[in-house]
Amino acid sequence: LEATARTTGKPMAGALEYRIVRPDGDVREVLAHRSKADGEGGVRGLHFGVVLDVTDRRLVEAERAALEERLSHLQQLEALGRLAGGVAHDMNNTLAVVRGLASVLESEAPSGSTLAEDLGDILRACDRGAALTRNLLGFARKGQLRRVNVSLNDVAVQVVQLLKHSAPKGIELVAD
Repeated sequence: LEATARTTGKPMAGALEYRIVRPDGDVREVLAHRSKADGEGGVRGLHFGVVLDVTDRRLVEAERAALEERLSHLQQLEALGRLAGGVAHDMNNTLAVVRGLASVLESEAPSGSTLAEDLGDILRACDRGAALTRNLLGFARKGQLRRVNVSLNDVAVQVVQLLKHSAPKGIELVAD
């Protein structure tokens, strides 16, 4: 700034930021404002200089930025909860229709037939889907989720049965 003022003949003014260490070891951030000018815009000597301690202001600004980031994150989580609730309601309605139709068809299917077994698989899948939507709704409403012990073996067998029906021909699924 000073070199520019000398070459241009215009007043030197500006602000510089410094970090200083006080005699007690405390580190402070300061903003120094200075100006060199005579009353007519020429460069002759130092007319004034001000040093402001901006450490506390910077700390408050950093804290505010952190709080704004947390608020943004909480707003995203709230939006996710609303989305989960909407998806759960829609899924519940869809599952209710599928379950109702599968129940009607199962009651008309010959007992012990492959069709009856397949419809039973569909009904069990609908029940699992309904449990998942209850969990989503519990999350969306910040409610208590109901925890239930399940047999992972039973779940694996049910999943394999469902996948057998949708797997392309030539792929054999085996549960071990």
